[in-house]
Amino acid sequence: MMGMVWLADGDHKILLEAQGQGPSPREAQELLAWFHRSRKPLVLGPQEARDWLEKLLRG
Repeated sequence: MMGMVWLADGDHKILLEAQGQGPSPREAQELLAWFHRSRKPLVLGPQEARDWLEKLLRG
C-alpha cells in the first residue's frame, strides 16, 4: 500500500503499488484531477493510509 486518496465525502481510495514505487508528482496530479473539486481530493502517504485502515478495521 503506497497511500490513499482522501475524499471529503468519505469515499476514500486505497492506492496499491505493483513495482515498489509510488506515483510521480505528475501522476498524482492526474489522479487527483479525476475527482471533482467538490470532493476535495488529497493524496495521503502510506502511514496515513495504514492508520486510517487500522481504525476502520477496529470499528
